[in-house]
Amino acid sequence: MVDTGASSNVIKESVVDSREVTPFNLVFNGIAGQFRTTGMTAIKWSADRYFEGKDNFAVANDIPIDADGILGSTFLDKYRSMIDCEKFVLTLKSNNLKISLPMLTKSKFEIVLPPRSETFHQCLTHANFESVMFGQEISKGIFVAGALNQPQNGKIWVQFLNTRETEAKIQNFQPVFMAILPVKKNEERKKLDPLFKGPFEVTKVEEPNIGLKVGNNEKIVHKNRVKHYINNLT
Repeated sequence: MVDTGASSNVIKESVVDSREVTPFNLVFNGIAGQFRTTGMTAIKWSADRYFEGKDNFAVANDIPIDADGILGSTFLDKYRSMIDCEKFVLTLKSNNLKISLPMLTKSKFEIVLPPRSETFHQCLTHANFESVMFGQEISKGIFVAGALNQPQNGKIWVQFLNTRETEAKIQNFQPVFMAILPVKKNEERKKLDPLFKGPFEVTKVEEPNIGLKVGNNEKIVHKNRVKHYINNLT
């Protein structure tokens, strides 16, 4: 797991050789909660045969995460790391070498919602312009609020409402955006009919075009031809 707010690298005790661990006790407070280390170890690693390194890790046996460990700012700064939030890729650089590693895990952007709660979380989005998100019930008792969003670095803030009496976990949530299209001049419409048709779900954004789900098909249109659908703001 990559944690830009963590100063140190941490790895689970279960995945290291205990003979290579130097005893060292310390309490950490971070994104994964509070946990205690049992020692330190140096790990030599390689990727794609040519890219390799050796880094120090604090060893802990009770890190409350699915991943085997945490890569902190010590690691990220050393390898002049860059994170592509849209493609979910970590790029490392060392001397004249560069490697891009996919950050695809079962815990990718898992959101934990406490019981009977209303919270805000950052989520990935394919939209790269100001868009209206469609308010909806995404699971029984779990709702997201409609909102006007301005994505930043491939992410937007989303408001979640958990009406359940138990904790809920949401993985890989993709916000739904809606847009409407103008009625063409050659299309039949009565005098008082709306000037736009829809709404349609936004499926992708490839400047300057936008993909819309129209029936069972995807329709590609220029972004200047669509307008935000706002009737579902809550």
